[in-house]
Amino acid sequence: MRSAVRLAVPTAVLLSTVCIVSSASAATSEAIAYRNGRPVARAWFNSGGTPCLPELRNSFTFKVEEGAESATVYWEMAGMEDSGTWRPLPPGADSETFSVSGQVNPRVQIWYKVCGQIGGKRYCGPFQLDWIR
Repeated sequence: MRSAVRLAVPTAVLLSTVCIVSSASAATSEAIAYRNGRPVARAWFNSGGTPCLPELRNSFTFKVEEGAESATVYWEMAGMEDSGTWRPLPPGADSETFSVSGQVNPRVQIWYKVCGQIGGKRYCGPFQLDWIR
């Protein structure tokens, strides 16, 4: 009598993750500055990062809207050194993304606003609250 030996061949299934994530879609909050009801600048804050873009943890993305000359984001963090910081867009840039902190525990409050400039006049939105974590 013949004995049959079955070989079990493990089958590996490779799943690839397609990440279509922008800084704005990963945001946990948003601030907008208006002039006459039209946006002149926007800022997004992302406190958690994403599996696709972990470098976005505790980061801002801000941009100038059509018709505006420049944009600036201002933020303050409770109990941290860079508190009270203005960051303008680099000359000629339409947007920028940058991180303000690595992971922290316990979490810390951050509040921020965005401003846009048209005709030499600054228009700022209200402060938004989020968390550095």
